[in-house]
Amino acid sequence: MKRLSLAKTVRILSAIVLISLEFTCLFPFLAEGGNSPVTVERSRYSLYFAAYGICAFIVAFDFKSAIGFLERPLVRWAFAAVMLFTWGMLVRVFNAPAGIEDYLFFRLFALQLNSIGFLLCCTMIFGDPDVLLIAKWAVAVATLVGVVLNIYDFTFPGFFCYYPGRAAGLYVDPNISGISLVFGCVIGLRAIRRPWWQEAFVLVSFIGVLVTFSREALLAFGCVLVGGNLAGRWRLGRLVVACGLGVVLFVALNVGDNLLSEKLATSDNWSRLTSHSDPSAKSRVDVAEQTLDAFEEAPILGQGFGTTIFWDQGRLGSHNYYLALLADHGVIGIFLIPALLLSIGRKCWDFYGFAAAFLVFCLFYHDVFSVVAVLISLAIEAAEAYPRHLVYDPKPRSLIYGRN
Repeated sequence: MKRLSLAKTVRILSAIVLISLEFTCLFPFLAEGGNSPVTVERSRYSLYFAAYGICAFIVAFDFKSAIGFLERPLVRWAFAAVMLFTWGMLVRVFNAPAGIEDYLFFRLFALQLNSIGFLLCCTMIFGDPDVLLIAKWAVAVATLVGVVLNIYDFTFPGFFCYYPGRAAGLYVDPNISGISLVFGCVIGLRAIRRPWWQEAFVLVSFIGVLVTFSREALLAFGCVLVGGNLAGRWRLGRLVVACGLGVVLFVALNVGDNLLSEKLATSDNWSRLTSHSDPSAKSRVDVAEQTLDAFEEAPILGQGFGTTIFWDQGRLGSHNYYLALLADHGVIGIFLIPALLLSIGRKCWDFYGFAAAFLVFCLFYHDVFSVVAVLISLAIEAAEAYPRHLVYDPKPRSLIYGRN
């Protein structure tokens, strides 16, 4: 049996602990006493600093792979993103809104830089093929745990989630819970190789997403299903059997009665599933119009960093990252997300499904890089784009592929 190097051992343990604590949202949930959603920044500081320390250890004991890591396109994207955010912060300095302290903008700016740094750290941790495989299995297990928690939260309304009739598990926020399960489904499918297990995993993940009643998560999951169908990964017969098992699961857990209960039938949950207009959708449209007006006022340079975050009337953000980038950084800001996907892209159906789901997520959420589970998913995709361990050859000054 091959003996693991110290650096690889640290990578494996770090990946397991990181995904166990963050992909289930266990760490923020415990840090905040179960009273705040995942978007609260306070609980993430120690996690970021721990990731920085682990990467410093990897650089010290596995310098070759660290040098190779710098050649990844994601590193160049990160540099461009930092420059874009810095420019937006400079514009904000000369365009500060009245009544808001400069510290709040600088704090938000620092959190964005920390998020990018954490993304790079996770990519370095997952950069070994053996570690990457373990990380994908860990995500699959964390996804199943998230589904169980969501079903429990839905069966006993209000146990975790603030929104009556919607499940969220430890995430507290049903939208973030749903999208995390979508990304977990895509990543977990790469670890699960048996066909029947794949269909069952997809069905279980769908149940977990469904009970969140999150439009963005359901639409993103639809993108994954379409991608798998076009790629020939799903067989109709196996899906029918899997759906039959799902019906039995619904009956056994009494989920069907909850879905048809008068309490939920009279709520806005059905309007979410049927795409009818509801107060939440109307509010998002109003905020989107206001964000577009801000973009039209400064289409070239933008309004500056954090334009929509500190709006009054309780409107915290634009709920659309594309519009937020346009308002903050002008026309050039819209290229940030496509450039990110290009930097981690590969020609494979599951990446296309992931990319489509991520684009949908950005369409409905304005603070994309604040969700640690999303950063972990992006890091796994970036590591997946380089399936072999990068080794630096100092003599010809070039990068070659191989294993240690």
